[in-house]
Amino acid sequence: MEEKNKGLGFRELSDRLPELTQSRFRHSAITDTDVFKQILLEKKPKKVVEIGTFCGISTLVLASIADFVWTFDVEKREVVYDNWKIFDLTNKIRYTILPNRKSINKEINKINADFCFIDAIHDYPNVKADFNMCKKFKRILFHDAAFPGVNKFLKEINAEIINTDFAYWEK
Repeated sequence: MEEKNKGLGFRELSDRLPELTQSRFRHSAITDTDVFKQILLEKKPKKVVEIGTFCGISTLVLASIADFVWTFDVEKREVVYDNWKIFDLTNKIRYTILPNRKSINKEINKINADFCFIDAIHDYPNVKADFNMCKKFKRILFHDAAFPGVNKFLKEINAEIINTDFAYWEK
């Protein structure tokens, strides 16, 4: 496991997860530039809520830096457990699958976190709903900032557009 707070980056992940370079990860928050990791190291989250788990790769980076991660999705993927076991981070992650946003919101209301990472459905109504669910955490990092609906919403809330991949909002 990586030294606490050093964080996992693309090299550490791709060395142990060769499939990371396959096409299904092409739109992942994890790239060889390690921007995601660098943002997290700068923001220093301790307790994180993640909306949108997919294969759990971003979750690995979050858990390698933060103390704990709650990750939510509406579709279960068994591969996440295998990926997390490789890096011995399963004890820092709670993976919850719920049928809809209303159920997720109910669970999120029970959580005391200081940071949220939103990487779910990339359109205006969904990113807005995810934001409204998570704004209580006061610090939100968004993935896929260049998607038209996402970008429109980010401008409305005056989020800092970091690059085409990421934007950051803080209350």
